[in-house]
Formats: sequence, structure tokens, C-alpha cells
Amino acid sequence: MGTLQTVQADEPKADKVQLIAGPQKRLVVYGVGDLVRRLNPARENGDKPNSGPNAVEEFVPLMNFIQTKIAPESWESLGGDGTMAPYLRNRSIVIDQTREVHDQIMLELGNLRKAYRVLDEFEQLSVSPADPAP
Repeated sequence: MGTLQTVQADEPKADKVQLIAGPQKRLVVYGVGDLVRRLNPARENGDKPNSGPNAVEEFVPLMNFIQTKIAPESWESLGGDGTMAPYLRNRSIVIDQTREVHDQIMLELGNLRKAYRVLDEFEQLSVSPADPAP
């Protein structure tokens, strides 16, 4: 059996990654609640996040992004042995993949968060006028 260690991910501060060491692959839990909310901005039916019949579907865009952008051939859906599943209770994704793929996943999740920060800054600039009217 492997050892358990906690590694701090790039963003946000509450995003902790749990690694369970194994011979080839590692099981990692990624806190992605912030990204899931960004990819599903308005819930028409008013359900709380994590609830209702569509809760798992909220994770699909992010999971598809990861599987198509990062080592697509390594995922189970394309004949590889890497797996991914949402964990609704704490708004995370559990991924069983190689260390190299996990390194790429952490990098891309960090890049995605940075891109959202830039979009937030742009929205703030476009909403608040730089020069007040005379």
C-alpha cells in the first residue's frame, strides 16, 4: 500500500490535493468547486449546487476539458486506463492517472483559474468607468 500525502495546488488556497502513491498511477482529489461554478453560471431551476438531478452534469464541461486537453489517449474513454469521477459532496473531481498527467492537470487548472481572474478584472473595468462624467 502507498503513502498518503497532501500537496497544495496552485489555486485557490482551499484547494488541496490528496495523493495516494501507487506503482504507476496515483489517485488525486482536485477541489474544483470554483471552476464548476464558473462553467455553470446560472442555474435556471434554482437548485443549490450539489443538489438536484443535474448536479453531476455540472462537472461534465470541466471533465471534458481535462480529457480532451491533457493526454487524451490516456483516458479510459479512448482505451487508456486513466479514470475521472465527480465527488459531489465537496465539489471535487477524483482522478486516477500517472504522475506526469497529474502534473499537466494541475498546470491547466491553474491556467484556467488565472484566465477567469483576467476575465473578472476585465468585467470590473468595463462596468466601472475610468473617467467620471463631468
